[in-house]
Order: sequence, then C-alpha cells, then structure tokens
Amino acid sequence: MSSRFAQILKHAIITCHPNNAHSFKTNFNDLKILLDSLTISDLGPNLSSHLYSKNSFVETNKAPCTFVNIFENENLVVNIFILKERYTMPIHDHPMIHGILKGMAGKLLVESYTASNNDEATLSGSDEYGTIIMATKETPMELSEYTDCATLSPNHSQFHRITSLEGPAVLFDILTPPYEADIPVYGPRNCSYYRQVVLFDDEQFQHLGLEQIPPPSHFYCDTGHYKMPQSILDELNSMEKS
Repeated sequence: MSSRFAQILKHAIITCHPNNAHSFKTNFNDLKILLDSLTISDLGPNLSSHLYSKNSFVETNKAPCTFVNIFENENLVVNIFILKERYTMPIHDHPMIHGILKGMAGKLLVESYTASNNDEATLSGSDEYGTIIMATKETPMELSEYTDCATLSPNHSQFHRITSLEGPAVLFDILTPPYEADIPVYGPRNCSYYRQVVLFDDEQFQHLGLEQIPPPSHFYCDTGHYKMPQSILDELNSMEKS
C-alpha cells in the first residue's frame, strides 16, 4: 500500500466523521482531489491482479461483477467493483448518500440521473413494478485511471448505472454513510433498482422517469479479498476511537 492510499483512507475517516460535519464540504472536495490521482498500484500487491484480468471472467460460473470491500465503519464504506467488459450495472439509488467514484483500470461509462425536487415528482408505476420518479439525465462521464472522479450527493446524480466499456474495468468508490445506515428521520439506507422510462416528449425536451423494479437477476457479484496491512488497519482503528 502506498502512502497516498493511506493518506486517502485517513482523510476519508476525518471527512465522514459526524464531529466534522461543519467542514464536510471542504473536506469532501479535498478527498475528491486526492482520489483523482489514485492508481491501482497504490493499493499494493494485496489486491490480486487476477481479479481484474480477462482470464478471471472466463472461469466457469463467474459472476459479471466482483465486489471487494476495502474498509468500512459506521460512517463510510470503501469498496471496489470489477465489471466484466460490456457489462452494465443496473440503475440504482444512493439515498441520502455522498459518494466519490474513481476509475482504476479499463474504461467505465457512468450515466447519472438527478431526481426532480417537487411535490409532483413521483408517479404511480405499472402494475408489475413500483413508483416512477421524474428525473433529469446528467451528461454521461467516462472514467479511467487517467480521468478525474465522478461524485454524487443526496440532491444530485443520486441514481446511476455503470457500464464497462473496456475491461475488465475497476471502479473504486467511497460512500458516506454506508448502505443500511439508519439516519434519523430518513431511516435505513436501502438500495433500490430502476429502469429508465420515457414519460412524454415535447419539442424541446424528453421527460424521463425512473421506475422502481425488483433487483435484476443478471446483477450478482463474486467476492474478492483485499488484506489491509495490519499497521495501517491499527492506525485507522485508533483514529476512529480518538
């Protein structure tokens, strides 16, 4: 593990701690800048290169996505997702979550949506599925080891789908708070899935909606492993207690 990666993890813990809520915006922007220059070599040899090799995705019964947990506490989670080439992770949400996404290998397309923030932004869905959230599609972003990060927030780009354009493609992300976190007033943060629907067209704009659907059967993950160096893990744990 490089000193840069250790610095990122430490800054992420500081950024996401409730005691530092007053400086969250500044710290989050600084964290994003740090992540812009992160490379897969910074993670060191404890992330096996086989996990993101083409050979790994031709193995029998291999899932289209590999999930690797790097670090997690009650305030944040750091993960890696490795997507098979040409595979698309379905549209999903990040309720009341801030996130930073960094491409580490291959090339990824991130298509994000921002929900309309008015009282009439939720419609009844089909009998088969759930409600429809009116949304605006943001400009798609390509992520790779050479590009800056993408970000999401509770009020912007809180829905997205991710496609591996060239791969296998490696996506590194930091989310705060983690899914399942129980936020006062809002409750637990559960992940839901959606499909894009066209509500209606006018001459100047295509009005889109996101219809909630059951978890797609094609989206499932194998689990990879990352062994955090014990010295760094001890340091991170001591930060949480301080």
